[in-house]
Amino acid sequence: MNRRQFLAAAAATLPVALAGCSRPPRVDLRMRTIPDSDIGDRLVRPSGELSPGAQTVVRRAHEDGSYVRTSSRRNGPYVADGRVVSHDGRVFAVRTTRVGVERRTLETFGVTYTGRGDNTTVELDADARVVDYGDLPSADRAMFDALDPGRLSENGSAMGTVHRYDYPDDADSVFVPEQEYDAVRYDGHTFLVEYQGPRTVENGRFRYELEPLAPVVATYVERVVDEHRFTLAADDLSEEQRGMVDTAIEEGYGEEKELSEAFAALVERIESHEPVDRSHANRWYVLRYDGTTYYTKIRDNDRPDRTSDPPYRTTDDDDADGGGGEETTTTAR
Repeated sequence: MNRRQFLAAAAATLPVALAGCSRPPRVDLRMRTIPDSDIGDRLVRPSGELSPGAQTVVRRAHEDGSYVRTSSRRNGPYVADGRVVSHDGRVFAVRTTRVGVERRTLETFGVTYTGRGDNTTVELDADARVVDYGDLPSADRAMFDALDPGRLSENGSAMGTVHRYDYPDDADSVFVPEQEYDAVRYDGHTFLVEYQGPRTVENGRFRYELEPLAPVVATYVERVVDEHRFTLAADDLSEEQRGMVDTAIEEGYGEEKELSEAFAALVERIESHEPVDRSHANRWYVLRYDGTTYYTKIRDNDRPDRTSDPPYRTTDDDDADGGGGEETTTTAR
């Protein structure tokens, strides 16, 4: 298969791969044992262990009381609403609200690692124009670095991606707007590059605030145990529901909607209690069942995401840190 045939095939299959992410309305229940000593590690994420963007929003929200930033992630904010974090020794719940949408134009590329010689290898055309990574203008090197080419080459066989990148307006480039080379040689590997033109994307603009929960993690764990842990009594469940719980403990239990009467009643019984974390559409609970404490998650993929509610105000606050501008979708071959 030559370069053009491969890129055409990759482009044709991308919509199928993306469409496969859609699932019918469904509720899943998972239960995992958790000793009291592990509750803090499970429920509280130190801010220093978050992604760089998430660390920034937590720090700025802590310093300023409120922080607004446009996310470079199309699917959501840097920190989901309700996420429990520790910062400066204290425990907080991050309160995230979408306050607007920012539209940006990104340059789009099809990038393919050529592989290592097996039957999935993509061969360069005889007249392919190849440039060494070190000879690229700085803007093109930044685009290529954001692609993380080392990750692609680790796969060993040909892999195609769709890569979107935000070029500076005055950038010197050998790809945009006119493509001068067909491939980049990087660290002994060759990557085909096809400039596909600009594409407008929408990114959410979110406000982040920190709600104090406890002065230290140990105090928060005591509060969870005292105020949030409840008992799911086996005697109060039907035999069918007890079987559902056993399955949820072993491997997870779920049903597509409309739920069976027994499962709907079981979910309602659990959700009548206050969750310890409600990031996105999921709900997390700490409960006791048959003498054991479980960290329990209810995922309803039909439940609205709390961070995507219609904005109730807009803001023109400047964002000195910026939201970044790269986005990569990978399709393995």
